Formats: sequence, C-alpha cells, structure tokens
Amino acid sequence: MSETCVGRADCESVPLRFCANAVLFTALLPCVSPIVLPDTDVQLTALGTSILVLMGLFFLRPRLLSIRRIDLVVLGIGLLSFIYVRPSVAFADPTATLRACGQIVLAFPVYYAVRVLYRYMSPWVFLGVVVLYLLALALQMWWPDAYASTFAHVLSDTRWDAEGGRGPNGLCTEPSVMGNVCILFIASLYFFHLEYWKSHRNARRFVVAASCIMLVITQSGTGLVLGMFAALAALLGSKLSRRAKLAILTGFLLAIVLLGRTLSVSGSRGASIVSGVADNPLWIVAEPNFAIRVLDLYVGFHQIPSQPFGSFDVRADPDATDSALDGDAAVHIWPEPSLRTLLSNLRWSRDDTHGAGAVLERMGILGALIIVALMFWPLGFHGEWVVRTFIAGILFNASLFTPTLWFVIGCCAALRSTRKNASHRFALAPRKGATSRVCTETGAAS
Repeated sequence: MSETCVGRADCESVPLRFCANAVLFTALLPCVSPIVLPDTDVQLTALGTSILVLMGLFFLRPRLLSIRRIDLVVLGIGLLSFIYVRPSVAFADPTATLRACGQIVLAFPVYYAVRVLYRYMSPWVFLGVVVLYLLALALQMWWPDAYASTFAHVLSDTRWDAEGGRGPNGLCTEPSVMGNVCILFIASLYFFHLEYWKSHRNARRFVVAASCIMLVITQSGTGLVLGMFAALAALLGSKLSRRAKLAILTGFLLAIVLLGRTLSVSGSRGASIVSGVADNPLWIVAEPNFAIRVLDLYVGFHQIPSQPFGSFDVRADPDATDSALDGDAAVHIWPEPSLRTLLSNLRWSRDDTHGAGAVLERMGILGALIIVALMFWPLGFHGEWVVRTFIAGILFNASLFTPTLWFVIGCCAALRSTRKNASHRFALAPRKGATSRVCTETGAAS
C-alpha cells in the first residue's frame, strides 16, 4: 500500500518537474524564442511558458497555487505601476505605455511560477543552461556558420562587433546582457538550491569558472563592473577574518591597477573599462554608455523635489533633462560641456526608457520605494548582498520585465516561504517530555 502511494506520488511529480524546469529554462534564456519578436531584446518565451504552466496547474493541481502575502505585494506593485500614467498619454501611445508601465505586471506570471515550482526545479537543468551558453559562445567564435544555423535565428539581433571592441553575444542579443547572465549564474549559487551546491563542489566550481570565462570572452563592460561590485559584496559578506578580507581586498585592487595598465593598449570595450577604472574610479561615470544610465537615475532623483509624485508620462522629458544637466551636481559629475550635450542628445533620441530611471521619472517617490523594495527582496540568507548587487545591476542596466530578474525574486520569495513554514513547524513541534504542556497551551490559546 505504501509503495503504491510513493510510486504514485513520484509519477505525479514528473509532470511538475517538467513544468518547473520549462519555466527555469526559459527564464534563464530571456533573449531566446522560437518565434522572435523584432526590435526587442527580451522575448516573451518565459512569459508564455509561465502562463501555460500556471493554467495547467490551475486545472490539474490547484492546491499548489496558494496565494501568499508576498505575492499580493508583487502584484500590487505591478498594478500600481500599470495604472500610474496620465490617461491622455495612455490613449495617445498605448504601445509605449504598455512597454513602460506594464513591465512588472507582465512579469508577475514568471515570478509566481518560479515561486510556486521552485522546489521542483533541477540544478541539473541549471547546469545544462550554463553549458548551452558556453557552447553557443564557442560556436560563434570558432564555427560562425554552425552558430548561424543553430542559434542566431532564435535571437532578434546579434551585436558582435569585433572591430569596435565588442565581444560575442552568445545566446543574448548583445554582450552587456550576456555579462549580466554570467553574474546571475554565480549569484544563483547563493539562493538556488544551496544544499545541492554544498554537496556538489565540482559543479559549483564549474559554474564559477564557466561564468568567468564567458564574462572575459564577451568583453562586457557593464558585466565586468557588476562583477567587481558582486565580488566586493561576496568578500565583505564572507566569514573570513578582517585581516583576511583586508588582504584579499588589497590584492584585488592591486590586480585591477596592474590589469588596467596592461590592458590600456587593448581596443576591447571591457579592457577599456578596466583601464579607465584603474586610472580613476570616477572615470566610469564619464563613459558615455554608463553615463546615459547614470543620467536616467539622476534625472529621476533631481525631479522629485519639483514633482514628488512623478511626471505620469512614459516619455523622457527634455525639459527635465536640461534642468538636471544644468544643475551644480551634474556640472561636477560631468564637467565637460560637450559630454553633457552628448548625453542630452542621446536621451532625447530614445523613444522611451524602461529601467529604474524611467520608473523614478514617471512615479517619483513611489518609484523610489518600488526600486528599494525590489533591491531588498533577498533577505535572511548568506550572500544576500551579492544577490542585491545583481538586482541593482539589472535595474540599472535592463528592463524591469527581464525574466532573469523575476527568477531571482521568485526564488527568494520561495525561500522566505520555506523558512517561515520551517520555523512554524519548529514552534509547533512539542519538546521532549513536554507534550502535555504544549497541548494545554495550544488548547488555551485556541
């Protein structure tokens, strides 16, 4: 009787594992789609897969679809962002409104599917995705024809510009997205089935080594900077002694300086970033690709005193941009007038923005609270600051719709629920020799 029940439970878990790993696979491949949507980097594959999986669970395993307070918070944030726009703007350009305001609410199915199915997701599938990224990079570098026939047609674009100093993009549309994915793989070792990585150290070493190799190959400037901050967060949050941390930090800074001098003659974008940071850490703020992202955040914060609840618009405001760039702080950050003019023109030329800066500009103080809430979602586990650093990098560099962001937040939400259930069971469990007392107290409390 018991063997039959166990076998039946195992059989029932096979479809759940398949569905969970389908969500995991598509969430870790945000730019890949069998039906590619043009003019957009992040595809809808993870969203479509999550919706289909949740619909199947609703009819076949509805007990799994529990609603927790944390789910309502995420959904509430998404709905608030969705309606936070002037009606005239929404009716005038519904497509831009959906792209700017609907990012979180559209990503909610991905978050919820990850949160519900987290325990059924397999680290082996995670490892398979890492190998797939590595294979795609190898094919793109050494067998471009094979890459074009296998991977290129599932991406909306391939932006490998070797002459311009940009590395291969692999299974992403550009190296910067690939750099974010590399940092995600390493950060996932802190929250995605941590016990597995503890007992499979070789698998953990492979993930770290493969991610670092891919990061160097792609020459992603944003990925390298994000990796530096993540490494610093990992060092400060480690259990090493203060002397050991200080020694490692000193060696790390010396390595950056030496690498910067060595790579100063290189034409790659990643090498130029390391070289510039080695000469002057504030150089990163003046680099145009980073500066335009910093400007998005700066304009949003600069606008809060005059418009505390935001502009209610989905487009970048030229007047707000010029006002921010004319301020004393902007002149101190970007002292060259030509650079400020370039940044202003770059911001005007973009139709709309989707990152944290756009949320700040549109929603003001409420947008700032949303950003802080997303950054501090990881809570209560070792390495939470590494994960927060990754989330900050995504908010700084990418769209809030990116499935990798909601994969992280969904996993962290699942860990919160698991810890709460474990602590609840521990609190209710009677101590040895105190059974009658616990029952009496429980009965009195009820």
